[in-house]
Amino acid sequence: MNQETLVRAHVENTLMTVMDNKCVCTDQDGDYPFRWNTAACWIHVESSDAPAIRVFAHAAFGLKRSAKLLQEINDINTGHRFVKTSLVAGTVVVEYAMPWEAAEPSVISSACKAVGSVAADAGPLLAGVFGGQTPFEPETESQDEQSA
Repeated sequence: MNQETLVRAHVENTLMTVMDNKCVCTDQDGDYPFRWNTAACWIHVESSDAPAIRVFAHAAFGLKRSAKLLQEINDINTGHRFVKTSLVAGTVVVEYAMPWEAAEPSVISSACKAVGSVAADAGPLLAGVFGGQTPFEPETESQDEQSA
């Protein structure tokens, strides 16, 4: 078994733990997709001499680069210790990278929460102010939750 196969097996076992044994599926790129409110998120296994795991999200897209937008992204970065936010071809990307050995359930869960939360918080604001859109519409509470 090669190293990437071992890393993927480790990530899948960890994700099954994090997701309470729900099905762990990959997309066409081999990434593990998930949604965090308005953000589209993925877990990516980077195969190289030093394999790593990257959790990343698209917070908003269709944005035009401007000094004000880059200042907002810089402000997001200074407010968060572990995630990095950037503008890539009009898409605001939020990411967290780690060596594969660190991919314990609590670390993966924390990384997904950090990336997803920053992307879901920043995406609608940036899309609204700078004319883009978020990957998903905001989730609404179910009728049971609203009446509680």
